[in-house]
Amino acid sequence: MDAASITILALALILSFLPGLIDHWALKHGASPETLIGLAIVTLAGIAAVPVAFLICASRPAAAHGPSTATGIIAVVGLLLVAVAAGRTLARATLIRRHWQALAAIAAALAPADHDTDVSVLPVGELLAFASGTHAFVSQGLVDRLSPAERRAVIEHEREHARHGHGRVLAAASALTHGIFELTPAKRAAQIIDRELDVLADRAAARRLDDPRAVQSALHTIATTTTQPNGSDQDTLQRRLRHLEPDASAHSRVVDRTVRLATLAIAAGVLTAICLSIHTTNIWLGVAACSLLVMSLYVFTRPVLAPRGAVAPVPATHTQRERTAADLGQTQQR
Repeated sequence: MDAASITILALALILSFLPGLIDHWALKHGASPETLIGLAIVTLAGIAAVPVAFLICASRPAAAHGPSTATGIIAVVGLLLVAVAAGRTLARATLIRRHWQALAAIAAALAPADHDTDVSVLPVGELLAFASGTHAFVSQGLVDRLSPAERRAVIEHEREHARHGHGRVLAAASALTHGIFELTPAKRAAQIIDRELDVLADRAAARRLDDPRAVQSALHTIATTTTQPNGSDQDTLQRRLRHLEPDASAHSRVVDRTVRLATLAIAAGVLTAICLSIHTTNIWLGVAACSLLVMSLYVFTRPVLAPRGAVAPVPATHTQRERTAADLGQTQQR
């Protein structure tokens, strides 16, 4: 086994436990959602890329001995695994896309002909609130259980998901996690992305309504009406309640810088692994592969990590597109 293969295996071992430890530590010390999302995305990309890089290295015959039966078998097995993983990823992405299209059709059927709205009420009794693509949905059952202020908080939360492409980020994370056989580190990274996107949406809703208490009340109401929430749900709820307002303390800034440095180190390790696996055969191919990965990470993280300006509170008078949750509560089932 050459030095490149050993380096890639070491990185795979690091990715299996280190990001989880960093996230656990950062949660206790007030890291920002953007920072933790960045760490999770880089981790997920690394978990997907590093095994492929190792298979490329392992299947490359040594120059002194030439091709061998063993390396040929490794190459075939590796290609099969990559093909299966790619197929699973594509299948999950296609399934998510079809679900979005079905929900879009439901939204078109529910929306009044003279209204242009990005929020639809689903005529079901379950407690549902989610974003699909660029459209947000709440259920009639949830609308009926919330006060007008709580409805507005939930709707602004889902609108934030829809407006900033959070659904696409989650869909990509879900598809990639499914593609790499639901490995535990990958599932943990996808869960972190989901958890922190909710914190970002909570903050945006509080800013738009200029009323963090409405968001807190909505979170409490939903939690108390959920059947037998487990410990993880309670931990997530407490984090969302604690982090409605960004922590601007010096300590939190130090924690953020530390986590970002660790994220950069992991990203550098992933790029090194890919370059080591490819450029020994063709240096320009290695440069192209690394550049493509960097661009992919940028496109993937930009909707989440792009700087946001101040969000103005929702004014007293609304357009049809910004109609109040009270209006939605009066929507008739269709």
